[in-house]
Amino acid sequence: IFCERFLSGATAVIFGDGEQTRDYVFVEDVARANVAALGKAVCGVFNIGTGVETSVNQLYRMLSEVSGIRRAPSFAPARQGEQRRSAISSARAAVALDWHPQVDLCEGLQRTFQYYLSQERRGELAGARTSGLSSSLGESSSAGKRRLRSRSRSR
Repeated sequence: IFCERFLSGATAVIFGDGEQTRDYVFVEDVARANVAALGKAVCGVFNIGTGVETSVNQLYRMLSEVSGIRRAPSFAPARQGEQRRSAISSARAAVALDWHPQVDLCEGLQRTFQYYLSQERRGELAGARTSGLSSSLGESSSAGKRRLRSRSRSR
């Protein structure tokens, strides 16, 4: 959702103080875990994660760095019942499936942002979900997109 907000020029909303943590794992790593499970004679529940806690604030700063878009988020009241901390042990998957995450958070964010950027360029982000976010921004949306496009071309 932050990627969509960055590309549309909207301000992302972080609920609570942003210090709640999650264990972010790249979708390709999740897919690899599923494929690994198909080839093994094992059953049961496997946690798939990195074991690393990252706060929402850290995630936002990292994505800001990756995208080159510097815009402060806005903060809204915490969501009732939201879990404060989360990190997952994938030790069982490591042993039974010989699975380990391969894509670190920074690389995953870079690849994810590039995907959203390509979708935005093709006009495929229109109508994308934006639940939980509001918009408002210090620079115009088209100016931010032009700056981002010129940065992407220069790489």
